[in-house]
Amino acid sequence: MNEDHQLKHLVKKAREFQSMGNYLHSVQILTSIINNYPEYTDAYFQLAEIHEKLGNINPSVNYFNNYLEKYPANKEVRLFFGKYLLKNEKYDEAIETLSYFMPEEEPDIAFLLGLAHFKLQDFEIAKIYFLSFLTNVNDTELRAESFFMLFKIEIGLNNFEQALSYSKRIESVYNRNWEFNYLLAKTYLNLNMFTHAITPVERAARLNPKESLIYELAGRIYFKTCEYDKAEKNFLKFLETAEETNPDIYLNLGESCLKLNKFGRALDYFKAVLKIEPENQAAIKGAQIAVNKLKE
Repeated sequence: MNEDHQLKHLVKKAREFQSMGNYLHSVQILTSIINNYPEYTDAYFQLAEIHEKLGNINPSVNYFNNYLEKYPANKEVRLFFGKYLLKNEKYDEAIETLSYFMPEEEPDIAFLLGLAHFKLQDFEIAKIYFLSFLTNVNDTELRAESFFMLFKIEIGLNNFEQALSYSKRIESVYNRNWEFNYLLAKTYLNLNMFTHAITPVERAARLNPKESLIYELAGRIYFKTCEYDKAEKNFLKFLETAEETNPDIYLNLGESCLKLNKFGRALDYFKAVLKIEPENQAAIKGAQIAVNKLKE
């Protein structure tokens, strides 16, 4: 049995152990391969998969770093490792790993670097990489995803006019995506295009009814369109579904109830705000209005 065939046989055996849940034996085989045949990359890839399943990727990170010190120009390993780091939210390390190549050499690098910088909220740098990617790649799926990322970046930069422009380029692709519709509604809200915001926020709620942020946004939109009953309903839905809340929600509920002449309920919401923020002037003013209305 030649050496390459023997190594493939060992990797296959390790995968069989992995499929049976016997990770220890699989790790032992793969680690032995790496120690004795450090250039054999298949063992690194499979070991990385196991470490990820076990919730501890640090050993694989060390193995990949050691490998790339010896073979820095191996594009396959560097791309795999960069994606692996991104997937496991190690964005700074991903940037360091992927920056070895120029984006012009490997266009996918620009996309991945853009994604890493976006996750770090380095929006301006992320924007440069995605625009660079779009000038060098014709892949339809990744181009659409890049425009989606640019849409999100412009929102992050509060450039809502530009965000709306990007949204038009991908609306047909992402029309059934809840996040796209949520962000589109948010864009319209910030452009004071309140009526336009209703359709996408309602679609987002239908597509992902468990996402609490949608109801908070819907409440704000309906408040702006003077549909106060719908605003109240959505703010309450937010309270039902959110893991955490903030005084602004109770303030919004209080103001909605004032508009609906539900003064007792409004007062309760303003008091809830004041328990958290005793100096909140909007809540103090709202509570006083509610008290005066109850006395009439």
